[in-house]
Amino acid sequence: MKFKLALLVSFIFSSTLYAQQHATLHVQQDTTLVKKQREIGLNATNFINSFISFNDQSGAPGNYLFSYRIYSEQGNIFRFGFDLDLNRLKTTDENTPDEESNRVSRLALRAGSEKQIHLPKRWTLFLGYDIIGGISRNRLESTVLLIDPFTGDPGILQDITRKIDTWNLGTGPCIGIQFNISDRIGVFTESTFYLNYSTSTEKLESMSTSFPVPEVDKKTNTLGFNIGLPTAIFFFVKI
Repeated sequence: MKFKLALLVSFIFSSTLYAQQHATLHVQQDTTLVKKQREIGLNATNFINSFISFNDQSGAPGNYLFSYRIYSEQGNIFRFGFDLDLNRLKTTDENTPDEESNRVSRLALRAGSEKQIHLPKRWTLFLGYDIIGGISRNRLESTVLLIDPFTGDPGILQDITRKIDTWNLGTGPCIGIQFNISDRIGVFTESTFYLNYSTSTEKLESMSTSFPVPEVDKKTNTLGFNIGLPTAIFFFVKI
Protein backbone atom coordinates (compact mmCIF):
# COMPACT_ATOMS: atom_id res chain seq x y z
CA MET A 1 0.00 0.00 0.00
CA LYS A 2 2.78 2.47 0.98
CA PHE A 3 4.69 1.52 -2.15
CA LYS A 4 1.68 2.27 -4.38
CA LEU A 5 1.11 5.64 -2.67
CA ALA A 6 4.77 6.61 -3.11
CA LEU A 7 4.63 5.46 -6.72
CA LEU A 8 1.54 7.57 -7.37
CA VAL A 9 3.04 10.72 -5.81
CA SER A 10 6.24 10.29 -7.84
CA PHE A 11 4.23 9.67 -11.00
CA ILE A 12 2.08 12.78 -10.56
CA PHE A 13 5.08 15.00 -9.75
CA SER A 14 7.24 13.80 -12.65
CA SER A 15 4.38 13.80 -15.16
CA THR A 16 3.38 17.35 -14.22
CA LEU A 17 6.95 18.58 -14.74
CA TYR A 18 7.13 16.73 -18.06
CA ALA A 19 3.84 18.19 -19.25
CA GLN A 20 4.93 21.72 -18.37
CA GLN A 21 8.28 21.35 -20.15
CA HIS A 22 6.69 19.74 -23.19
CA ALA A 23 4.07 22.47 -23.39
CA THR A 24 6.79 25.12 -23.39
CA LEU A 25 8.61 23.41 -26.24
CA HIS A 26 5.38 22.72 -28.08
CA VAL A 27 4.55 26.42 -28.32
CA GLN A 28 7.68 26.90 -30.40
CA GLN A 29 6.74 24.11 -32.85
CA ASP A 30 4.10 23.65 -35.51
CA THR A 31 1.16 21.86 -33.89
CA THR A 32 0.46 19.93 -37.11
CA LEU A 33 3.65 17.93 -36.51
CA VAL A 34 2.20 16.30 -33.38
CA LYS A 35 0.07 13.36 -34.51
CA LYS A 36 0.98 10.13 -32.79
CA GLN A 37 0.84 10.12 -28.99
CA ARG A 38 1.19 7.72 -26.12
CA GLU A 39 -0.43 7.97 -22.72
CA ILE A 40 0.52 6.44 -19.38
CA GLY A 41 -1.98 6.23 -16.53
CA LEU A 42 -1.75 5.20 -12.89
CA ASN A 43 -4.61 4.04 -10.69
CA ALA A 44 -5.03 6.72 -8.01
CA THR A 45 -7.98 5.15 -6.19
CA ASN A 46 -6.12 3.98 -3.07
CA PHE A 47 -4.42 7.37 -2.80
CA ILE A 48 -7.78 9.16 -3.01
CA ASN A 49 -9.36 6.76 -0.52
CA SER A 50 -6.72 7.66 2.05
CA PHE A 51 -7.91 11.29 2.04
CA ILE A 52 -11.57 11.15 1.00
CA SER A 53 -14.35 8.89 2.25
CA PHE A 54 -17.87 8.91 0.83
CA ASN A 55 -20.41 7.89 3.51
CA ASP A 56 -17.68 5.88 5.26
CA GLN A 57 -17.16 3.83 2.10
CA SER A 58 -14.13 3.68 -0.17
CA GLY A 59 -14.05 3.22 -3.91
CA ALA A 60 -12.90 -0.14 -5.21
CA PRO A 61 -9.52 0.18 -6.97
CA GLY A 62 -10.41 -2.20 -9.81
CA ASN A 63 -8.16 -4.79 -11.42
CA TYR A 64 -5.45 -2.65 -13.02
CA LEU A 65 -2.74 -0.46 -11.54
CA PHE A 66 -1.43 0.89 -14.87
CA SER A 67 -3.17 1.99 -18.05
CA TYR A 68 -1.58 2.69 -21.42
CA ARG A 69 -3.02 4.24 -24.60
CA ILE A 70 -1.64 4.64 -28.08
CA TYR A 71 -3.14 7.33 -30.34
CA SER A 72 -2.27 6.36 -33.92
CA GLU A 73 -1.87 8.71 -36.85
CA GLN A 74 -5.01 7.21 -38.42
CA GLY A 75 -7.10 8.24 -35.42
CA ASN A 76 -7.31 4.81 -33.79
CA ILE A 77 -6.89 4.49 -30.04
CA PHE A 78 -5.48 1.28 -28.55
CA ARG A 79 -5.79 0.70 -24.79
CA PHE A 80 -3.98 -1.61 -22.39
CA GLY A 81 -4.11 -2.43 -18.69
CA PHE A 82 -1.63 -4.15 -16.38
CA ASP A 83 -1.43 -5.15 -12.73
CA LEU A 84 0.88 -7.37 -10.69
CA ASP A 85 0.42 -8.25 -7.02
CA LEU A 86 2.93 -10.17 -4.91
CA ASN A 87 1.95 -10.52 -1.26
CA ARG A 88 3.11 -12.68 1.63
CA LEU A 89 1.59 -12.77 5.09
CA LYS A 90 2.85 -14.82 8.02
CA THR A 91 0.98 -15.15 11.31
CA THR A 92 1.85 -16.96 14.54
CA ASP A 93 0.06 -17.77 17.79
CA GLU A 94 1.91 -16.78 20.96
CA ASN A 95 0.22 -19.50 23.00
CA THR A 96 0.71 -22.38 20.55
CA PRO A 97 3.28 -23.37 17.92
CA ASP A 98 0.67 -22.80 15.21
CA GLU A 99 1.96 -20.90 12.17
CA GLU A 100 0.37 -19.80 8.93
CA SER A 101 2.02 -18.45 5.79
CA ASN A 102 -0.03 -17.13 2.89
CA ARG A 103 1.59 -16.23 -0.44
CA VAL A 104 -0.55 -14.66 -3.15
CA SER A 105 0.54 -13.63 -6.65
CA ARG A 106 -1.73 -12.19 -9.34
CA LEU A 107 -1.21 -10.95 -12.88
CA ALA A 108 -3.99 -9.14 -14.79
CA LEU A 109 -3.81 -7.94 -18.40
CA ARG A 110 -6.15 -6.33 -20.89
CA ALA A 111 -5.94 -5.04 -24.46
CA GLY A 112 -8.50 -3.32 -26.64
CA SER A 113 -9.48 -0.24 -28.59
CA GLU A 114 -11.70 2.75 -27.93
CA LYS A 115 -13.44 5.70 -29.55
CA GLN A 116 -13.38 9.12 -27.90
CA ILE A 117 -16.10 11.76 -28.17
CA HIS A 118 -14.98 15.22 -27.10
CA LEU A 119 -17.51 17.15 -25.01
CA PRO A 120 -17.55 20.83 -23.93
CA LYS A 121 -15.56 22.12 -20.95
CA ARG A 122 -12.65 19.66 -21.13
CA TRP A 123 -14.79 16.52 -20.83
CA THR A 124 -14.38 13.43 -23.02
CA LEU A 125 -16.65 10.40 -23.35
CA PHE A 126 -15.06 7.16 -24.54
CA LEU A 127 -16.44 3.79 -25.67
CA GLY A 128 -14.31 0.71 -26.13
CA TYR A 129 -13.99 -3.05 -26.33
CA ASP A 130 -11.44 -5.20 -24.47
CA ILE A 131 -9.98 -8.67 -24.25
CA ILE A 132 -8.86 -9.54 -20.71
CA GLY A 133 -6.82 -12.31 -19.13
CA GLY A 134 -5.18 -13.14 -15.86
CA ILE A 135 -3.63 -15.72 -13.60
CA SER A 136 -3.38 -16.02 -9.82
CA ARG A 137 -1.67 -18.40 -7.39
CA ASN A 138 -2.46 -18.79 -3.71
CA ARG A 139 -0.27 -20.86 -1.37
CA LEU A 140 -1.49 -21.29 2.22
CA GLU A 141 0.89 -23.28 4.43
CA SER A 142 -0.23 -24.04 7.98
CA THR A 143 1.41 -25.78 10.93
CA VAL A 144 -1.10 -26.72 13.62
CA LEU A 145 -0.84 -28.60 16.88
CA LEU A 146 -3.21 -31.56 16.90
CA ILE A 147 -4.70 -33.46 19.83
CA ASP A 148 -4.15 -37.19 19.95
CA PRO A 149 -7.66 -38.68 19.52
CA PHE A 150 -6.75 -41.71 21.63
CA THR A 151 -4.93 -40.17 24.60
CA GLY A 152 -6.12 -36.56 24.41
CA ASP A 153 -2.54 -35.34 24.68
CA PRO A 154 -1.22 -32.55 22.40
CA GLY A 155 2.04 -32.87 20.65
CA ILE A 156 1.39 -33.83 17.04
CA LEU A 157 2.35 -31.08 14.58
CA GLN A 158 0.44 -31.16 11.33
CA ASP A 159 1.70 -29.45 8.16
CA ILE A 160 -1.09 -28.60 5.74
CA THR A 161 -0.66 -26.97 2.34
CA ARG A 162 -3.53 -25.51 0.35
CA LYS A 163 -2.87 -24.52 -3.27
CA ILE A 164 -5.29 -22.61 -5.47
CA ASP A 165 -4.40 -21.80 -9.09
CA THR A 166 -6.79 -19.72 -11.20
CA TRP A 167 -6.70 -18.35 -14.72
CA ASN A 168 -9.34 -16.36 -16.58
CA LEU A 169 -10.13 -15.07 -20.05
CA GLY A 170 -12.87 -12.67 -21.03
CA THR A 171 -14.10 -9.95 -23.36
CA GLY A 172 -16.62 -7.15 -23.43
CA PRO A 173 -17.33 -3.42 -23.88
CA CYS A 174 -16.52 -0.47 -21.68
CA ILE A 175 -17.72 3.11 -21.31
CA GLY A 176 -15.97 5.92 -19.46
CA ILE A 177 -15.70 9.63 -18.80
CA GLN A 178 -12.52 11.67 -18.78
CA PHE A 179 -11.65 15.16 -17.56
CA ASN A 180 -8.69 16.84 -19.28
CA ILE A 181 -6.88 19.06 -16.80
CA SER A 182 -4.67 20.26 -19.65
CA ASP A 183 -3.81 19.10 -23.15
CA ARG A 184 -1.58 16.39 -21.71
CA ILE A 185 -2.75 15.46 -18.22
CA GLY A 186 -6.12 14.43 -16.82
CA VAL A 187 -8.18 11.84 -14.96
CA PHE A 188 -10.71 9.23 -16.06
CA THR A 189 -13.00 6.53 -14.74
CA GLU A 190 -14.89 3.78 -16.54
CA SER A 191 -17.45 0.98 -16.34
CA THR A 192 -16.76 -2.43 -17.85
CA PHE A 193 -19.11 -5.22 -18.93
CA TYR A 194 -17.10 -8.42 -19.35
CA LEU A 195 -18.12 -11.97 -20.14
CA ASN A 196 -15.52 -13.92 -18.16
CA TYR A 197 -14.50 -17.59 -18.11
CA SER A 198 -12.27 -18.85 -15.29
CA THR A 199 -10.79 -22.17 -14.21
CA SER A 200 -9.70 -22.78 -10.62
CA THR A 201 -7.77 -25.78 -9.33
CA GLU A 202 -7.58 -26.45 -5.59
CA LYS A 203 -5.31 -28.93 -3.84
CA LEU A 204 -5.11 -29.73 -0.12
CA GLU A 205 -2.14 -31.76 1.04
CA SER A 206 -1.08 -33.06 4.44
CA MET A 207 2.47 -33.98 5.43
CA SER A 208 1.45 -35.97 8.50
CA THR A 209 1.44 -39.76 8.29
CA SER A 210 -0.14 -40.32 11.70
CA PHE A 211 -3.33 -38.29 11.20
CA PRO A 212 -3.43 -37.18 7.57
CA VAL A 213 -6.03 -34.69 6.42
CA PRO A 214 -8.09 -36.03 3.50
CA GLU A 215 -6.46 -34.70 0.37
CA VAL A 216 -8.53 -32.46 -1.90
CA ASP A 217 -7.98 -32.18 -5.63
CA LYS A 218 -10.83 -30.41 -7.41
CA LYS A 219 -11.33 -28.21 -10.44
CA THR A 220 -13.99 -25.54 -10.86
CA ASN A 221 -15.01 -23.86 -14.12
CA THR A 222 -17.02 -20.64 -14.05
CA LEU A 223 -18.66 -18.61 -16.80
CA GLY A 224 -20.21 -15.33 -15.76
CA PHE A 225 -20.97 -11.74 -16.63
CA ASN A 226 -18.98 -9.25 -14.54
CA ILE A 227 -19.91 -5.58 -14.30
CA GLY A 228 -17.19 -3.17 -13.16
CA LEU A 229 -18.57 0.00 -11.60
CA PRO A 230 -16.82 3.36 -12.19
CA THR A 231 -15.05 3.46 -8.82
CA ALA A 232 -11.42 3.41 -9.99
CA ILE A 233 -9.81 6.80 -10.76
CA PHE A 234 -6.84 6.95 -13.13
CA PHE A 235 -4.43 9.87 -13.42
CA PHE A 236 -2.76 10.03 -16.85
CA VAL A 237 -0.18 11.97 -18.79
CA LYS A 238 0.39 12.00 -22.57
CA ILE A 239 4.00 11.68 -23.70
